Amino acid sequence: MKITSATVAVFLFAIWNLQVHAESTLQPFSNRIQIPDVGVDCPTEAAGVALRFQKATGTPVTSAVCTPAEKISDRGHEYQIFSININYMAAFELKPYLASYSADAFLDQPLGQDGVFTDYVTCLKSLANQKKAFEANTQLILVGGQCEVSPSFEKHYLLTLESFGDPKQRLFTFKENDNFYVDPRIHSAVLGKLVQAGAHISLDLKSQIFYYSAQPLLIFSNDLGLFDSEDQCAMQMNDAETIFRGSVQPAVTILCAKAFAATSPQSALTAIGLDRGQENTETATTRYTSLEECLQDKSRVLSNYIAGGRKVLGGICHSADGARDFVIDVYMP
Repeated sequence: MKITSATVAVFLFAIWNLQVHAESTLQPFSNRIQIPDVGVDCPTEAAGVALRFQKATGTPVTSAVCTPAEKISDRGHEYQIFSININYMAAFELKPYLASYSADAFLDQPLGQDGVFTDYVTCLKSLANQKKAFEANTQLILVGGQCEVSPSFEKHYLLTLESFGDPKQRLFTFKENDNFYVDPRIHSAVLGKLVQAGAHISLDLKSQIFYYSAQPLLIFSNDLGLFDSEDQCAMQMNDAETIFRGSVQPAVTILCAKAFAATSPQSALTAIGLDRGQENTETATTRYTSLEECLQDKSRVLSNYIAGGRKVLGGICHSADGARDFVIDVYMP
């Protein structure tokens, strides 16, 4: 086909028309990013945030305005917060990815505004320390980060890191029930399971672990029974290992953890693992006056289940809801 000057003109006009149409669909948007005053003047901070925003999104910034926001008072000191408005043109509003170190969680997703830091300086130090891990794990450019006062009864601080785009890995958290005593051995076992599953640990607290992963790892920590002593608990550790080895679970850690307090003689038979399977538990009807009596009768009860055509993984004798009688929990696939 012969290309004429008229053909070239039509082609160039079509490109120009597309560019004009694309530009006409752009709308003005703004995003407010708050950062702590770390000794850099407000306009310089605005320029830095604007540059990081452009690198993170590929969207040019039309203007960046910095104004001093509220001050935070903590332990006799005041700390200035900068509020930076990033103005840009785009076809749609850009939504940030927020990684928050919240004390609340659901299915390993950090939720709510209750932070984990009890003082502002510690939160600021963690903000500085977490930048490298955030960018390495999310593969995003950190645009901003802040420590804000949590709206809770106790004064805590919530650390939030902010960027734009689809993170390669997200921040998740495993949280123990901190209303009760947590044996340090449980915490160590949970930490080991997370690392074994490929998680990158971001922050390790007494009863909560923050980690980066492509998806929530959903570690479970379950009490299988409560006993008067660790010796009583240890009598069924092998049975518990057999139960979980025969289910669809990956490797599960079984341990006898201190219950209620570090000085308490009572012990809980505890299973800790990853990606809990679908085994079912049924409590047998017979009740016993002692653990020894329950253990002696356990094989008979399990045999009856098998004779009735049911597949059985095993059974655990334990006290019935803190009472002085004992029951058998039968585990089935």
